[in-house]
Amino acid sequence: MDAMTYVINERPLTDDTLSLAPEGYTFRGRYVAILRFHTFATSQSDRLHVRRFRTMAACESFVAKRYGKPLSDLLDASDD
Repeated sequence: MDAMTYVINERPLTDDTLSLAPEGYTFRGRYVAILRFHTFATSQSDRLHVRRFRTMAACESFVAKRYGKPLSDLLDASDD
């Protein structure tokens, strides 16, 4: 199983990434998506947060709330 990983937000120090399990598979713990995002800590470092989702609906809702865009728009932008 090879997970698909997308960069959904690029920053100078860190990138926010979303890993999606292939259709019909899940990550350990029955998660379908794992979001790794960073928040500002100091001028030299950011704090890593890991959020895991068991449904794509929960993932889409969280991403839309956090980034202000639907997940499909962010994934399309990362393909460029």
